[in-house]
Amino acid sequence: MPRPTHTPASAPVPPAARLPGPYWVLVAGFTLCRSGAVVVPFLSLYPVIHLHHSPAEAALVSVAFGAGWLVGPLVAGTFAGRIGRRTTLRVALASTAVSCLLLSQVRGRWALGGCAFAVGFFFEARPVIAALITDPGAARPA
Repeated sequence: MPRPTHTPASAPVPPAARLPGPYWVLVAGFTLCRSGAVVVPFLSLYPVIHLHHSPAEAALVSVAFGAGWLVGPLVAGTFAGRIGRRTTLRVALASTAVSCLLLSQVRGRWALGGCAFAVGFFFEARPVIAALITDPGAARPA
């Protein structure tokens, strides 16, 4: 059987494979962190079922989380511009982990509300992640 005289054309590289390694690290980290969002629906059940608080107190815990989630991105964006995106993201991710651990250990309604606010506040660092993905070269402030 004769050998082919031409070399077969290589398959085109899909666009996703052309993205740099740091992009994929960010995407993997973001996906892992966002998987922690499964605790949010249980913020209203946990205080009532396990801690025997009233439904009104459980609602206030959810409101505290929502208030933190509302304010967090604004503060994260401000700090990203002042101290750098990477530093802001590291602080936000570490603080989210600590806040979630504290939330699982506290029992009082004020402590639950404070920890829920902290989780919501640090959890929503999405603007910083989006900025790092769109312009990874400008990760440090000028």
